[in-house]
Amino acid sequence: MGGGGCLRSVAQIDKRWSVGENARRAIETGQWRFRARGCGPSGPDAVLMAVRDVSASVDEAKREVVRAFFGGMLRILQTRYENVSVVYIVHWVRAEEVQPQEFFARGESGGSKVSPAYVLSRRIMADRFAAGPGNLYFLHFSDGDNWSDEDNSLSINAVEDLLPWVQVFGYVEVRDPAAGPSTLMSAFSAIRDASFHTVKLSGSQDIELALRQLFPAKQ
Repeated sequence: MGGGGCLRSVAQIDKRWSVGENARRAIETGQWRFRARGCGPSGPDAVLMAVRDVSASVDEAKREVVRAFFGGMLRILQTRYENVSVVYIVHWVRAEEVQPQEFFARGESGGSKVSPAYVLSRRIMADRFAAGPGNLYFLHFSDGDNWSDEDNSLSINAVEDLLPWVQVFGYVEVRDPAAGPSTLMSAFSAIRDASFHTVKLSGSQDIELALRQLFPAKQ
């Protein structure tokens, strides 16, 4: 898998991004159609699988950080691909695909299980994208809380099923540093794959560095 070679580093992208406004506009309309700039012929279509924890522990402040990071990643993808299709999945103790308007607005009471979201994502990939496009990206936003160690293990297995399908798998954890490391992040440290990345965000000030981790300048 692989698109063209014109993906710019985060440092080369307009740092203003207009992240909040662009993301809100796109979320409201459900349209994420971007045109490549200065890259010659456009690359193939790409798909972003966007997964978000909507359990009770993910408050509005965390949602805002997720919204900004999400918009930043889409802005990066526009430098490579003409069209970006987004699949929106939310999870708490269950997982389901939602409309774009629901993705950031949705909230549920109770706890969270991660593995159902990965299993659903894998099923959607197999059903819709088995023959292409070859440019699949996966982003999971969470605060690191998960139901149990058992589900952490199930999640690792599910990640390993997803990795052959994607160019980048990004696990993005939005968490107060004072809370210490999550059990989910600790479990993911066992995964060794060049396309698998974990990043931590404590606030919007961490977004640019986290995006550089997912898309190093050499890409």
